[in-house]
Amino acid sequence: MTATIQTTTDDYPTRLTTPGAMIPREHPTVWGGPDDGPFDAAALEAHAERGFTILEDFITPDEVTAYTAELDRLASDPDLRGDVRVITEKRRARCAPCST
Repeated sequence: MTATIQTTTDDYPTRLTTPGAMIPREHPTVWGGPDDGPFDAAALEAHAERGFTILEDFITPDEVTAYTAELDRLASDPDLRGDVRVITEKRRARCAPCST
């Protein structure tokens, strides 16, 4: 029997135990413009600058609980665990504000 090792390159290597050097962004964080979706030009510009957007109360605490349960289910599925397309953290942090 021959073992095959498959490795991939993480284009966004941010899973570090200690802070690493800044990595220049290679891809834009905004694709399209204000006419393409629900965000106006100012919101898109802010997202492009920061690289993220926070939407307060976008999902409810009950939805967070349901989504967390589904993520736990998927992460513990042995058929998915062996799939190279599935990337999981060694240990998932708990969400302090929502106590999940």
